[in-house]
Amino acid sequence: MATSRAFMLNTKSPAIYLLRTRNLIVPRIHSQVTTIKCVRHHSKWFRPMLFEMNKQIKSILFKWGPESLKPRSAQENWDYDSELYAFSKRLGEDIDDSVLRQALRHSDVNNVTPEEGETAPATLPAPDNTIFAESGLIFSSAYIRAFLSHVYPKLPQDAISKILDYLLRTELLSHVARHLGITDIVQCKDFPITDEVLKTTFLAIVGAINDQNGAERAGAFVRDFVITHLIGEELYDIWDPPDPMGLLVELLEEQGLQPPESRLLREAGKNTLTPLYMVGVYSDKKLLGWGPGESTDVAEKEAAAVSLKNLLGISENRPPLPLDSVKHSHINEAISRSLDEHMDQKRLEAS
Repeated sequence: MATSRAFMLNTKSPAIYLLRTRNLIVPRIHSQVTTIKCVRHHSKWFRPMLFEMNKQIKSILFKWGPESLKPRSAQENWDYDSELYAFSKRLGEDIDDSVLRQALRHSDVNNVTPEEGETAPATLPAPDNTIFAESGLIFSSAYIRAFLSHVYPKLPQDAISKILDYLLRTELLSHVARHLGITDIVQCKDFPITDEVLKTTFLAIVGAINDQNGAERAGAFVRDFVITHLIGEELYDIWDPPDPMGLLVELLEEQGLQPPESRLLREAGKNTLTPLYMVGVYSDKKLLGWGPGESTDVAEKEAAAVSLKNLLGISENRPPLPLDSVKHSHINEAISRSLDEHMDQKRLEAS
């Protein structure tokens, strides 16, 4: 402190003080400020041009109507061979080109009658996918039945048949075929492609995979693209038995248990517009399930439905479907054995 005071006393002027202390002053860093200017991406004439073009397009659509739909093959840059190659790679299956073309060729293509003045072709028509579609339907039905029987062994055949019909319905298979890109490469007489044609073509592809790569690859294809639609679905709602209490009585008799007994567990708001009853179903003094309802009959039906779910292993908290081929390899082996026995039995019946 004394040194600094002596230094200040020896200073004659502020200028000399600044010159002597220039090394003690911290230099000031000037930050560079970058100015971003607005960039015009389009010229001034671009917006009026788009406005005029849209006006002309609307006037044309108002006068002549919308343009008719055209298949992908009618557009430019269409290469059917490249589309088939990309489709087979997208499926992850190694299928011969001739077999894949046959699976994608619908039967109505060969039924086209020549117009007036045209002669019918002398060559034989190319084979269609009728045989592949039939074999694909048989294989898909057998595989889904075997899968459901092994995953849910207590499920009755009536319920398995209802779930099978749900999975093989036209809306679901056409939805899968449309998202696989079959709409662009199927050879069909009519356009737009109907859902029935898409369903037939999808089953024909399953039959072609079974013919080329075996039942294991075809089963994995059905499991990955069809059975996965059961995820998040309530199997009991798909089954929808008309008389759950009567079915519960038959099921308990088959297992050697006492018939079910319904008991009122609790009630609330009995004399109001919105009453609530809770009914439980017992067998051998064991609670099988309970359900709520606005009346005792509705609650009893709901309790019987919950009891059926618990006994058959299709409750809401059931484990997920075994869709992993590596983790659940033992289930896939059992399904393959059951499927081979089913197909052998079909061949014996046909012979």
